[in-house]
Amino acid sequence: MGIYLESAYKTPLPDGSFDPRVWDLAKYFATFSGNGLVQVHDLDGEVLASVAEALSSREISVRPVSLEAMVMPNRFAFRAICKKKQAGETSRLPCMALVELKD
Repeated sequence: MGIYLESAYKTPLPDGSFDPRVWDLAKYFATFSGNGLVQVHDLDGEVLASVAEALSSREISVRPVSLEAMVMPNRFAFRAICKKKQAGETSRLPCMALVELKD
């Protein structure tokens, strides 16, 4: 079982104040077994960027966008944006990305 969490928070400016219009977003996925927490995956931009790099090739770029389901322990289905690269053009393709997250 798992829970997907998105939390909005404010990061202080250098002077300690906050911009009331700017929010940061954190994404986490926590997995549970029985009554215990098994693992928390931090799905920050850096993690998703490295996943996008690993899934992409010279012909197709793949960028995971939102978590849709846990399909096996540590394997997750993401809605993704996929673009086929050809001769200076890009065309969007419907796709999902199956990702295995490890520590």
